[in-house]
Amino acid sequence: QILSRFGVRVPKQILSHRPNDYKELIELVDGLPTVGKLQRGSLGDGVFLLNDTLAASTSLRSFEQTGADVILQGFINTGEVKNDIRIIVIGAETKNPKTYAYKRFALADDFRSNYTKSKLGEKVEITDEEKDMAIRASKLLKMGVCGVDLMRDSKDKNIPYMIECNGSPGLLGIEKVTEENVA
Repeated sequence: QILSRFGVRVPKQILSHRPNDYKELIELVDGLPTVGKLQRGSLGDGVFLLNDTLAASTSLRSFEQTGADVILQGFINTGEVKNDIRIIVIGAETKNPKTYAYKRFALADDFRSNYTKSKLGEKVEITDEEKDMAIRASKLLKMGVCGVDLMRDSKDKNIPYMIECNGSPGLLGIEKVTEENVA
């Protein structure tokens, strides 16, 4: 919400407490498929894809019964194999923040790009816009160290979207892939 309020490009998303009108919620994020995220989780756990009406109604009704808060987020198609870009920003509040980036890939039967699960990543050149988005997000959220996840929309000229910011990002993947001592 903070990033969106200050003009950082994010996918449409909505936070729902005890989601009960799943059709309306899905319409608010531009329909299926959509990504669901629980308020708790790490390493991709608590993130799920709702591909069809049955999956959406079943999952969201279950969350309604348990009283769980769920974030629904518009699906960004990154092409095949599913991927995202992790950018570590250090010192966003300084004149010369440091950034390190790599592309993470999902396993063949998954949509979540997480190095801990797939062990798949490669060096990536980020655009000036992507670097600025990451630094700006870190600054807006007042994070001295921030793991910023971006996705490039393969269906729309690879326009980048901010997916998530993490105040305690893992460094294993980025250090191994970039061969940089990020820590």
